[in-house]
Amino acid sequence: MPIGVYTLQALVIGATLFALVNKRILQAQILVWTVGVVAVAWRYDLSDQLSFYSNDQVYYTAIVRILWSGDWPTDLSWWLDSGKIPYTFSALPLTLMGVHETLALKAVSLICFLSLTSLVLNRSNSSQLTTQVRGLYLTGCGMIGSFFSILALRETMMMLFAYLFATSRTASVRVASIMALGILRSHLAIALILAELIITVWQWFVRRQNMGFGFAPTLTILGVVIGNSLYTVRMRDLRGLEVPFFNNWGIREIIQIASNYVGLQFLTSESWNINFSITDLLMLRVVLSETVVIPALFITLMLFAAPRMTRVDHVTLLAFSIYISIATNTDFNSFRQNIPFMPLMGLAIIHFLDASRHSTRHSNSTSSERDHYVLSAPRGT
Repeated sequence: MPIGVYTLQALVIGATLFALVNKRILQAQILVWTVGVVAVAWRYDLSDQLSFYSNDQVYYTAIVRILWSGDWPTDLSWWLDSGKIPYTFSALPLTLMGVHETLALKAVSLICFLSLTSLVLNRSNSSQLTTQVRGLYLTGCGMIGSFFSILALRETMMMLFAYLFATSRTASVRVASIMALGILRSHLAIALILAELIITVWQWFVRRQNMGFGFAPTLTILGVVIGNSLYTVRMRDLRGLEVPFFNNWGIREIIQIASNYVGLQFLTSESWNINFSITDLLMLRVVLSETVVIPALFITLMLFAAPRMTRVDHVTLLAFSIYISIATNTDFNSFRQNIPFMPLMGLAIIHFLDASRHSTRHSNSTSSERDHYVLSAPRGT
């Protein structure tokens, strides 16, 4: 396909979505997506753009081409694992309409991003632009979400489904979300399910009481133990070997896990597993500062204000601890692994900030009423 046609298709998709939404923030995100998609295509051309940031885009584009050809695999494992069907199949309608496969995937990434942004904005229920922007930044719907929306990657879809599973009150939505996550990234779904079950059982036993400030560290350690144990069991199953639990564990492994809580995984990764220079990775975290700010704020709040956090926040901490304990045992430990949890971490941060602000206002209001009573009381009483 000529790059001019690709550009025209991107403009049509952007213009159509722009006309369908009525919120300025969503329209701004669509404009950023349109400019970004076109810029990447012109800078790298249609084939080399698939290697921009991550060559995983080559894989997803190939899957869409398989679906478009009609020569569908008959192996069930392909549909439940390799095909990443929730993401790739969603791009098929646009592809059948003649849209370039990669652009169709990027359009799906954008739609998921816009859907997540709408959910975050509706939850905040604020008309103030500064409050809305703050909420989007803290939930990964700012620069990081916009960046991944212009890529043919599944990250924005996983962000959306993880958020829906944790926050939706509709059982069918939660089931559909966790099933989709299971196909997109199985250990993410397992971590969320286990965390949900463990927190539910814990609340049932202790009648919604907590363990004070020791609760968050306990959840963190429990999650790491569970995650590493699950990984070991899986390795035993795949290799047929008696791999010891916590094999070769030491200070390095602990630091590697801790780095995930502040978004600096590259500082603890092996040099052969890093595709960018340290300078490039540091610059990337400056531009996409949410990748550091959100997890760092989240773990700080959980460690020092756990009694004031919600059930969803506790599920998020436990699920994230299980998840990164698995991820650090693989060759794919990077800030991309944290992306699906960004909206949930941000939700915890926003809840804490709003609760603190409400508490301060209530305290000031009570103090004002008391002062007014003292000043207005009759003398001599």
